[in-house]
Amino acid sequence: MGCMRKQRRVSRPAWGAWAVAVAGLLAGGSRCLAPAQCTQDGDCGPGAHCRDDGLCESGLGQTPDAGTASGASSWSGSSSSSSRVGSSAGLSGSTGAASSASGPQVSSSDSLAGSASASRVAPPSSSASAAATSLAGASSSSSAFDAGPPACPTRCGAAWPDAGALSWECADGGADLDSCQPTCPLGRAHCDPATRNCDTDVFTSTEHCGTCGNALDGGANLCVQGQPKCYGFAPCPPDPEAGMCVLDSQGNPACARCRHDADCPPGTPLCCTGACVAPLQGCGCQVPPGGNPGEACSATGAGGACVAPATGRVLAVASGFRADAGVADLHGGACGCAPAAGTPVADGELCAPAGGLWDLCVTADGGALGACAPENSPPATATTPAGNCGRAGITCSVSAGGLECLPSTTPGPGHCGCTPGAAGDLACRNPVADSSGRTHVVGDRCLDGACDCAGMAGVGTCALGNTPDCCGPGCVNLQTSTAHCGVCGRSVASAGPAADGCRAGEFACGTGAACSGTTPYCVTGACRECRADADCPTGRPACCGGACLAVRAACGCEVTPGGRAGLTCDPLGAGGACVTSAGAMVSVDGGLVGTLAQLHAGRCGCGAVTHQLVRVSGVCALNGGLYDFCGDPPDGGAAGTCAPQNNPPGQSILQRTTYAGNCGAWNNTCDPAKGGAHCTPAAGTPVGDCSCSTSDFNGCGQRVPDNSGVGHVVARTCSPESNCACEMQVRPPPQSALYSTCDPNSARPECCADTSSWGSGCKDLRTDSINCGDCGVTCHSGFGCSAGACGCNVAADCSGVSTADSCRNNRCVCGAGVTPCPPGQTCCGGVCCAARCCPGGQCCNVCPTPVLPVCM
Repeated sequence: MGCMRKQRRVSRPAWGAWAVAVAGLLAGGSRCLAPAQCTQDGDCGPGAHCRDDGLCESGLGQTPDAGTASGASSWSGSSSSSSRVGSSAGLSGSTGAASSASGPQVSSSDSLAGSASASRVAPPSSSASAAATSLAGASSSSSAFDAGPPACPTRCGAAWPDAGALSWECADGGADLDSCQPTCPLGRAHCDPATRNCDTDVFTSTEHCGTCGNALDGGANLCVQGQPKCYGFAPCPPDPEAGMCVLDSQGNPACARCRHDADCPPGTPLCCTGACVAPLQGCGCQVPPGGNPGEACSATGAGGACVAPATGRVLAVASGFRADAGVADLHGGACGCAPAAGTPVADGELCAPAGGLWDLCVTADGGALGACAPENSPPATATTPAGNCGRAGITCSVSAGGLECLPSTTPGPGHCGCTPGAAGDLACRNPVADSSGRTHVVGDRCLDGACDCAGMAGVGTCALGNTPDCCGPGCVNLQTSTAHCGVCGRSVASAGPAADGCRAGEFACGTGAACSGTTPYCVTGACRECRADADCPTGRPACCGGACLAVRAACGCEVTPGGRAGLTCDPLGAGGACVTSAGAMVSVDGGLVGTLAQLHAGRCGCGAVTHQLVRVSGVCALNGGLYDFCGDPPDGGAAGTCAPQNNPPGQSILQRTTYAGNCGAWNNTCDPAKGGAHCTPAAGTPVGDCSCSTSDFNGCGQRVPDNSGVGHVVARTCSPESNCACEMQVRPPPQSALYSTCDPNSARPECCADTSSWGSGCKDLRTDSINCGDCGVTCHSGFGCSAGACGCNVAADCSGVSTADSCRNNRCVCGAGVTPCPPGQTCCGGVCCAARCCPGGQCCNVCPTPVLPVCM
């Protein structure tokens, strides 16, 4: 039977065949001789340990025999080696098939991989003999392979883990790493002897196309799937007249005589679109499309010279090269006349002079190259300027010096000027248009052969900039000048108060036209009805912001910015009266109380003294039978804004009560101690008083804080006189009953009155043994009240006390404390609670329903 043993997968393809041969020698033995496998020392027998390669090793450095306690045997390659050889053969077979189909030759390592077998990788015979002797059972003898299995291919793969190899071949079994040779995948090859990497792509490399060292020649420029190609097509044949892979003048692949000048013979040294030509035939030619292949430059052609378009450098003139030109330069050249297009040309071989003026190099192709053209073309007439003067495209003008083109020297380049005299002076007065099309007279005479503005004392004509017009004093801007608006000498001052400037050559007010009609005055850049009170009629005496207004409509206006021009002071507006910053009344209900001067400085408001009730209906109105207050000024001054009493109003909704504000006095908030939650007119007057309603019992029972912040219930009901009350004092007739609340800061601050029988209801809950800690809590007989807690000797004595629940040291206390809860709090679950004590002893703002274990 075979041995059932855990095998660790270890790849050893280089020595697998040798292991198979050794296993065959021992096939008839009774012991399993496969190498012992282990993952830790405990898997091996006594005196042995587990090596890094998964084999058990004895203390003497030998692999234990199968007959030892561990059950391990000497070296064998059986399982993993046989599997690896088969895998290697399969990989090499697939590689060979792909290589045959693709066309290009593959490297020698591919062919070697295809013939890999067990016999090729067997170790030397002496080693095999030694191994067989050891495996036969000589446990005490040393083995030739005690140090481990052969190195190839394990050590090769470990030495170059990133080589990209399918497998490794070793000429000497792998003892020397220099013998490692990779078997590469399809399309990859090991071409660099300094490495062991499959780093060459033989499908695309132009130096190793198909196989190592197979470089492309001039007939191809691409390597496609390991095959030489000419722009994707078949390579050009080895033909000296048509063997070079090029693109023709149309950009299509073709086979031609040359690709570079170096491919051409001395007589025809220029390679022009694949053809070798002579220099004069090759001016401006290039192999890529463009240039003028085959065109010869002559003096009678388009300029006469071959020049470089980018720099303008002259390469050849007529039939000869320039000394600074070369054969390679002609590929970038083209026929033309000068490097700087449009300038005069003094070289007679290029452009000839005519009429005392040099010819010009005029741009012909939109670049730097051009054709010869004469200056002064067309020539000047009495009404039209000369063209092409001094430079191509330059048309003479008055701004340039004159309408004529005059030579600087004879012959020489031209310049624009004028001929002194009546005709020249008149020509200098012709209008000149600026970039926006607006015309300007920039000069008025001809001086020393150039147009000039007399007011500039011979400096020249006016520039088409900020001051483009020539007037008597010199250059001005007729569009904006206040002294010369539209026409020399037309002043803005002549327009009177209707204008304050010149705009587009016309009188203007601000950004608009000059003022007229019902708004004849230009004030601060706008057309107004008035500038001051004197400009206004009787019925509308106040000039406010340029408008004549009535007194009521003119409250707070000023001519200068500030104030509130045209704002009406209305009783329903922001106060109702016009007052000065010092609080002086200027106008009320549309009537003038002060002066017009005070009116301009006034503001709408309610008075100088704020937070006071205002009893003038024209200033602040009555709201709900109550006077309004003169509140805080909205603009930071003394003129305030009307604010109502009873703001916010008092409300009683179920158990929640809000108290009225601003009741009878500014910021006076009602509460039960002041009479109730609501603000109503007191004794029929428009002054507010705090009160309650007969149904507002809950509002009267709310706590009122004392000066230290402790809350007290100072009332229990609303009296017949509509004020919160705790007790009633009956007085003899004809006097009526007196109802009052407890003073929260007094010695008896808490109301414990019974509404069914009036009496002295104000109590001190700290010491009253009948109302100890809370109203109605009576201490047991014999015990007094101290600090709001009854004396006690048992816990039952404290059961009715809301501020305590236990008896400690003859005193009712809350929980484990030493005092009862302070007034306003209850003892809830052994702790003092300022909120609500819910069922179960929980202190919560709102009792949960149903009772939950955590407070909401």
